[in-house]
Amino acid sequence: MTQHKEELWSKNYSVIKGFLDPFEAKKLSDEFRVFSIKQKLSGDPQVPKSQSEYNYPSFLDILCQRCPEISAAIGENVLPTCSYARVYKKDAILDRHDDRDACEISLTVHLDGDQEWPFCIETPDGEEAKVILNPGDAMIYLGCKAEHWREKYEGDWYTQVFLHYVRSNGPCAYAVFDRLKDSQDRNYRERKKQCGKQENSAIDPDGFTIVSKRRVR
Repeated sequence: MTQHKEELWSKNYSVIKGFLDPFEAKKLSDEFRVFSIKQKLSGDPQVPKSQSEYNYPSFLDILCQRCPEISAAIGENVLPTCSYARVYKKDAILDRHDDRDACEISLTVHLDGDQEWPFCIETPDGEEAKVILNPGDAMIYLGCKAEHWREKYEGDWYTQVFLHYVRSNGPCAYAVFDRLKDSQDRNYRERKKQCGKQENSAIDPDGFTIVSKRRVR
């Protein structure tokens, strides 16, 4: 776990191999894809070419159960905020962005798909890293600090879930359990400043992500 702590703070990310058993990951993918079809889930403003769901029960279980492991990985206690899952479709793009406060410590967990798809993230020195995950692998990253994105998906489907946390003694601890998902909270802007966020940001209507308006480099 020491390796993950050092990598996270020096590179903005660290890969956790085998975070989920590959069989379990694919089973969760199948379950969520069936749910997405039956419920006729749509995409969201950030990735229209997807089917997405906030706090799907099976992923909430993992979010909470893995708190001790994530705390050990970063060397600080974390608290859960929310999960967000997508089935990405052909030609889906995740634009370059940074995240809102509830996503201070984030994991992207690859469940299954018909093609590899790099997760891209900016490192502290301004380099662009591209990370390939296998089913069950996770990448822990600093979502509020590091811009991240995915380029156009060339396959037909790709299932993934975000698990979001905040440090219990950090400046974003107020966002535990995603209590400020409603961005109209009167103290939101002040708290955003405390987390080092910029004022020139836009809230996704789902309250999921703060999309940076900075020029894409």
